[in-house]
Amino acid sequence: MKGIEINELVVQKEATTIINQLSADFSAGSFVLLTGDSGCGKTTLLHTVAGFDGSTYQGEILVNGQNNAQRTMTEKAQQIGLMFQNPSQQFTMRTLRRELMFAMENSGIAIAEAKDRMDKAIHEMKMESLLYQELVTLSGGEKQRAALTVLLAMNAPILLLDEPFASVDPLSRKWLIKKLADLRNQGRLILIADHELTDYAPFVDRFIRMEGGQLTEQSVSQLATQQPLGKLTQANASQTTLFTLQQVALHQGTKPLVTPQTVAFKQGITTLTGENGVGKSTLLRAMVQLHPYTGAMFLEDKKLSRRFGKQKLYEQMTLAVQHAEQQFVTLHVDQELAFPKEPSEAIKQRQLQAMEELGIQHLLNRGLYQLSEGQKKMIQLITMLSLERKFLLLDEPFTGLDARACQYFVDWLAQKKEQTNFLIVSHRLEPLVGVSEHHMHLSEQKLQEVVH
Repeated sequence: MKGIEINELVVQKEATTIINQLSADFSAGSFVLLTGDSGCGKTTLLHTVAGFDGSTYQGEILVNGQNNAQRTMTEKAQQIGLMFQNPSQQFTMRTLRRELMFAMENSGIAIAEAKDRMDKAIHEMKMESLLYQELVTLSGGEKQRAALTVLLAMNAPILLLDEPFASVDPLSRKWLIKKLADLRNQGRLILIADHELTDYAPFVDRFIRMEGGQLTEQSVSQLATQQPLGKLTQANASQTTLFTLQQVALHQGTKPLVTPQTVAFKQGITTLTGENGVGKSTLLRAMVQLHPYTGAMFLEDKKLSRRFGKQKLYEQMTLAVQHAEQQFVTLHVDQELAFPKEPSEAIKQRQLQAMEELGIQHLLNRGLYQLSEGQKKMIQLITMLSLERKFLLLDEPFTGLDARACQYFVDWLAQKKEQTNFLIVSHRLEPLVGVSEHHMHLSEQKLQEVVH
């Protein structure tokens, strides 16, 4: 059989069985969508099948008819392309062009063929303008497109993609899903793990749920076509100014992101939208004085400075960054929840309640870097929402979270809004409908309030 055949697969981490006697097959020329609760084992399944991390397992994995454990790393890479949930973890070089060249050289591909493959992948993914830009400066969505460009150039017949659109704007998401469907039509096997199920309905061949270490086939008809998005504004929202940008301009290197303008963010819960790469994350970093800008910023009537008073500023406002592990300052869950100072008994109880309701109380004494990406995000949000701050900035807070976890944290935001104001950057907007009170949009280097 061409594709993937799994026979009685068992994967354990420490004393926990993640995948239990799992048998399944995925045929070449099919588009498969895999979903399941955060931490259920989707990432473990994809990484085990790919076989790049050297993890041990029981059972048999056949890739295009051959036992994958018997292949060399180079041979595995020729059969399977794996895209990580956090694509930054798989980049080795500074720019996409150098990353592509490195991948081609490592696979022993002849120079002429390598150039042809690179040019074709770059053109297909529309990455010409980002080819020489440093990968660390790309937005989350741009990094995901860059990682997919490398996979296309490698030309493997099987693509395993872990939350590939978590930081991708809605238009790009639809375009990329259609692009993957085209690759399926050319005979490739596409297996995607995702929590966000919109936009897949017209394209996928199979829809599978993972639970309890097993896979259960679902009807593709359950993937309802996307409904029009509700409002991200509320008519009775506060009009009191919380944060002001006064003739602020932003750049990323030589690229202008925001041209000089004066904008006021109001009290309450504000959603900030915009396409990938326009500068939303950079703006949040500038607001907490971590990225240079021209002009002036004010928290209420207090002028902020990049040079002085950061400690006092962070006691009033904090940024939850896009990738949770970049925020961690300790090694274990219980230590992270208690940082930077021992929380009050009431906050401890609120944290424990959150972990119990999210079903992750068993992780309390676990190492942070043993967690799934979704579990890391939960711990990050529990820690951030436990802080007593006037203003919290959340960058893609729903990445890697299942629908139930999204709803839990949105409810917590709504409960806290009397004491804490929020500015949320997200491409996953459905959870915020009915909760978001203000909507700002960044486009063509301008911030504008969206009024419905």
